[in-house]
Amino acid sequence: MGTRPNRFRSDPCAHGVQIGYAIGRCDEAERPPDGVDPIESTEALVRPAERQTQRQVLDELEVLVAGEGLAELTMAEIAAEVNCSLRTLYGISPSKDELLLTVVDRRLHRIGRKAHEALDASLSALDALRAYLHAVNEAVQPTTVSFARDFAGLPGAKRLLDAHEGPDPFFLYLHFMDVHEYAAPPEFKNFGGGQEGTYLAAIRWVDDVLQRVRERLDREGLSARTVMIFASDHGEAFGENRTHGHARNVFTPVLHVPLLIRFPFSTGPVRVHTQVRNLDIAPTVLDIAGVDILEDFEGESLLPLIAAPGGQPDRPSFAALGAPILVGAVEQVSVNDGSWSLARNLDEEGREFLFERALDPQEDANLVDLEPAAAQRMRAVLDAHLSVRARSDTRATNVRIDPKIAERLRAVGYLQ
Repeated sequence: MGTRPNRFRSDPCAHGVQIGYAIGRCDEAERPPDGVDPIESTEALVRPAERQTQRQVLDELEVLVAGEGLAELTMAEIAAEVNCSLRTLYGISPSKDELLLTVVDRRLHRIGRKAHEALDASLSALDALRAYLHAVNEAVQPTTVSFARDFAGLPGAKRLLDAHEGPDPFFLYLHFMDVHEYAAPPEFKNFGGGQEGTYLAAIRWVDDVLQRVRERLDREGLSARTVMIFASDHGEAFGENRTHGHARNVFTPVLHVPLLIRFPFSTGPVRVHTQVRNLDIAPTVLDIAGVDILEDFEGESLLPLIAAPGGQPDRPSFAALGAPILVGAVEQVSVNDGSWSLARNLDEEGREFLFERALDPQEDANLVDLEPAAAQRMRAVLDAHLSVRARSDTRATNVRIDPKIAERLRAVGYLQ
């Protein structure tokens, strides 16, 4: 789920501004040792008398970059602005582009060190995670418009900006209908025939597309500041509870879906066995960004589970299937607390189904009459949820949809 924190390593070839280092040199012989600030290595090449001057110049350059910027200035004008000689300036970097990268690199190293200093032993795992995230967010935010303009002028940064306009954060939503339609190119259809083999081929195809998205983010230098989330709105039944497909019921086999999060900082793979919900995604994103979670959110951040993956109770999930449109479908509601699931048909009979997940993951044996205590407990949870009225502003009538948006929704099957 995570990768090493390139933005905070001392190796300039793996640093957070590595896209800019493609402009200059990055040979093995020129790498400073791990743990050494790149500017320290640069200063080692000049006479000791100039070392303090370079530090002072770099401090002034940071102020200049954050203020009016370097885009309109020549090296001579920059030297005049920071009150140093051209020799001192060229001793730091051989060109204006590399000078800007050196300043950015130095700033990111300093913020990275502060982030690691914040992770002392007195902090809980969750507090340490949030402290680190706060420092990362600070590090990747463009300082000023001038800074963004300067960085945009670098040849190496142009590739980054091709992915999205300007320095602002971006949100990319990719909706894959391929698995929904069992669609995949012929070269991925090597999982056997039948519905299940075709379904697996579609999953493999989407996996290949996501790999290319990830590789593009890596090439554009965006991985170190991007959160990637993979989720699904439903699964598929292949004989569980004697049903196939989806949109026929809200039993667990069509509700239990993967949720993967790749963070923009280093963490070992963590598998959270606690049951969570898609409605936990939005508060998690806000928590990662350091934004207060809205009080009326039903979901909860997942960060506490990642910090302590085995110490939290399962989160109850609810599902509903409205007016049936497929043969064999039934209008139904359900609740799942991680151990038990209860489903209820919304017809005159109101038949209920109770399943124990650990012993019957395919939900073939209805225990509603054999486990009355569990049935009553789950029934109370479901009834309490159904008794809550929806907010008035979540429903609207006479809604007009933009024709272009309607066409897109129609293309993916959400409008007739």
